[in-house]
Amino acid sequence: MPEPRPTADRPDQPRPPAVAAAAGRRWAGAEHPPWPVVGLVAALVLGLVGWIANAAGWLDDPALAGWPAPTAVPAAPVVPEGALEVAGLIFPAWAALAGSDDPGRRRLADSLALHWRVLTGPDPLNRVDPGPQAATPEAAAPAADVAQTLAQVSGAEWSRAQTAPGVEAAWWAGLAGSTDQIMAGLTGPYVAPPPLDPWATIAVGDDAQGARDLMAAYHQAVFTTAAALGRLSRGPAWDQAAADLRHLLQGRNDLQALGQAQLWELPQAAPAYDLPPLGDDQAALAAIGQASRGLAAAAASWLASTSDQRDRALQELSWARQLGQGWASAYWVGWPD
Repeated sequence: MPEPRPTADRPDQPRPPAVAAAAGRRWAGAEHPPWPVVGLVAALVLGLVGWIANAAGWLDDPALAGWPAPTAVPAAPVVPEGALEVAGLIFPAWAALAGSDDPGRRRLADSLALHWRVLTGPDPLNRVDPGPQAATPEAAAPAADVAQTLAQVSGAEWSRAQTAPGVEAAWWAGLAGSTDQIMAGLTGPYVAPPPLDPWATIAVGDDAQGARDLMAAYHQAVFTTAAALGRLSRGPAWDQAAADLRHLLQGRNDLQALGQAQLWELPQAAPAYDLPPLGDDQAALAAIGQASRGLAAAAASWLASTSDQRDRALQELSWARQLGQGWASAYWVGWPD
């Protein structure tokens, strides 16, 4: 007699093996997904909720309990001691130059006005022109002997460069070099300085790295000046460039001797360096001016970095201001960032 078939109203009846196996597969598959799938779906849901909460700012709400959100606090600007005092010395010279009918003297007045704005700006050590809205020296300031006044400004700035700490020392020395260039423009041609480059920085490291950077700048300046001499017409400019080249060679030799005494590995000169076009006298003098600014930047970097060679670094920077004097102003305001 055949066995009765199991039905829903007779659960007590045994199922054939094939039927029981099929029912087990349905239980484990379509009707109830495996646990790894359930865990993955839950993680995705929780991640989505967290992303929505973060995007909506719920996690940053101070009314909610939890970790406080970090707040970036910018560093306060540093105003070097004596900056406003030195700025006050500029007023008489600026007034005398700004009232001149000579376009060259008015260019000097513009440079002095920028000099003044940097000294009185809200963040003097930053290499950014505060802009005309920061005002210019008072036009009502009494006129004075410009050369004597600028000599007083230069002396005050070089004096502070000798006593200020690293970065501030380089900043003061850069201002002093700019003042000396303006003084040179009183008796000779003066080229208006290029706009301040907010991305121009001076790396601050150690004595050895500062000396290596200075040596590399010496190599570039020697190569550039020698090449420019071959394009310059004979005359006062050629004589000045020839004197500059002699000083550059001597300064490079002195730095090499110091490096040997200090056991520093200084770079050797490359076979050649990139040069701007040297088609005429003006282009050749501009190339010398660019090389002199590079040397001044390296000397300022060394001054900002050194602790044992401060006097030597300051001497290098003081001498570098004389390079190209009269045709390419090395305007150094705002170094280093």
